Amino acid sequence: MLKKINICLLCSVVLFFAGCSSLSVESDNTERPKPKTFAEIAEGYGPDSYALIYCSHTSYKLYQQNPKIGYKMYYSKQKGNSLSDTNYCSYVGPVPVGSEFAIVETSYYGNGSITIEWIHGIQGVDFVITKPGLYYMDFFDKKHKKELATTRYLLEVVQGTEWEIVVQKRIEELENAKK
Repeated sequence: MLKKINICLLCSVVLFFAGCSSLSVESDNTERPKPKTFAEIAEGYGPDSYALIYCSHTSYKLYQQNPKIGYKMYYSKQKGNSLSDTNYCSYVGPVPVGSEFAIVETSYYGNGSITIEWIHGIQGVDFVITKPGLYYMDFFDKKHKKELATTRYLLEVVQGTEWEIVVQKRIEELENAKK
C-alpha cells in the first residue's frame, strides 16, 4: 500500500513540474507601441485605396466579415466630448475597400440622454465599402443635418495626413450644397 502511495506521489510531483516547465516557455511578449494619433494609424493607408467611415455618434462597433480581408471588430475613435460638445465626430478606419460590415452597436448623446442601439449582432452585412474615400454613416441623422459639422471635426482629426485634402473637398461640397 505504501508503495502505491509513493508511486502516486511521484507521478503527481512529475506532472506538477512538467506543467510548470511548460509555462516557462519563452515567447515574444514584447510590448509593441500602439498608434496614438490618426497620422500614425493612417500611415500607408491613403484615400486612394482605403475608406474612412465617420459619423456624429458617440461611439459604434463594426464587425468586418469579408473572409478575403479577415474578421475583425472595429471600435470607433472619437474627436470631441459628447457630453459637453454639441457636435463631435467618431470614426473608424482607414479600412480596406471590399470590407463587409455588420453594425453591432451604436450610441448617441443628444437632448440630455444617451441612446444605445444594439443592432443584430454580427450576423448579416449592413453595408459594403465599394470604393475608397469618405463614408458618412449616421442612423440618428437620416437627413444628414449634422454632416457638415461632423466633417469639420473630422478635418481636425486628419490634419497633416493624405486624408486632409479629401475631407476639405467634402466640406466644400457640403457648403456649396447649402447655398
